[in-house]
Amino acid sequence: MAMAGRVGSATVLIVDDDADLCALVKTVLEEQDFQVRVAEDAEAALAAIAEEVPALVLLDVVMPEMNGIELARRLRAKEGLQLLPIVFLTALHDEGTQERAAAAGGNDFLTKPFSSWELVSRVRALISVTDLHQEVERCYRSMTRQMGALSKAREHQKTLTELVAHDLKNPVTAMVLGVDHALSTMDTAPERAKESLRDVKLGATALQSMLSDLLDVEVAEERGLVPARTAVNVERLIADLARLFDPRAEDVGLELDVRVEGELGRPLLDRSLLSRTVANLVDNALRYAPKGTKVGLYARLEAGALVIEVVDQGPGVPPELRQTVFEKYSSGSADPVRKQRGLGLSFCRLAARAHGGDVVIDAAAGGGTCFRVTLPVVES
Repeated sequence: MAMAGRVGSATVLIVDDDADLCALVKTVLEEQDFQVRVAEDAEAALAAIAEEVPALVLLDVVMPEMNGIELARRLRAKEGLQLLPIVFLTALHDEGTQERAAAAGGNDFLTKPFSSWELVSRVRALISVTDLHQEVERCYRSMTRQMGALSKAREHQKTLTELVAHDLKNPVTAMVLGVDHALSTMDTAPERAKESLRDVKLGATALQSMLSDLLDVEVAEERGLVPARTAVNVERLIADLARLFDPRAEDVGLELDVRVEGELGRPLLDRSLLSRTVANLVDNALRYAPKGTKVGLYARLEAGALVIEVVDQGPGVPPELRQTVFEKYSSGSADPVRKQRGLGLSFCRLAARAHGGDVVIDAAAGGGTCFRVTLPVVES
């Protein structure tokens, strides 16, 4: 079944055994640029609609053999005709007839006699509403298809990401262990060779962290990170990180300034998530701090929360970009010198929020950037 054109050149099918009324309605509608077809009974109407579906049907209630109400039921039962506008033409004023017509699928009624203006207005309005409804349905179907395609693409991406990350973790771990073993047996080797191996270990360790971040970010976005809370000695954790990063800071001409204010206690935290969060922030600071400056690692308790700050004097992050810096793969900086590498900062925010806290960025005193992690203290 072909579909007729819409408002402006829309086809209207008149189904009525009153030839004079059909001629009058046809003339009125054609003067308004509608295409008009006429069927004198239900069988002729079914044949006409099988050939071409009109934009609207004007249907008389009382007709010989099959009345308009039965014809409407048959039309509504046909595939693709559920939204076809049907306007009943009737001289009957009883509510029972109108109720039966509405139940059969009628959209509106015109009670004879009716004016030309009323006829044209009802026809235009119903065709316009139906067109709008069909357009909404088309958009919905299109959007549903696109969402399905995006969901499949996302699932493929997730699977590929997990496979690549898992497949890379084993050789990278072997690389780190191999370098450690080589360093332990190179007491007499030239210092330059040892330095080269230490650089390899630093790169491999950074890659290990990136792979862990990638997997954790994928999991967190799908199911959310769930901290495995234990009593954590935060002072010792900070000291361990300082020992880890001190050699690297020295290598690039920086000083790691570590300060712990007061007793931090042993709050219930996920030690691994916290350690990786702070390590990511220190790594970020060491990459952007100018040579000869300090990178600060500070910890304190404040208003019932553990506050850890990582401060550097490198290029700052403009206020308007301080939220986007935590988005995946976002540089978060108008300065091309300072770009997020991988997912480190995204992971930091996810890990902090998993603890009920957050990570924010402020301008550091004297210039630079301060990353501040705030975690509510849950006492052990």
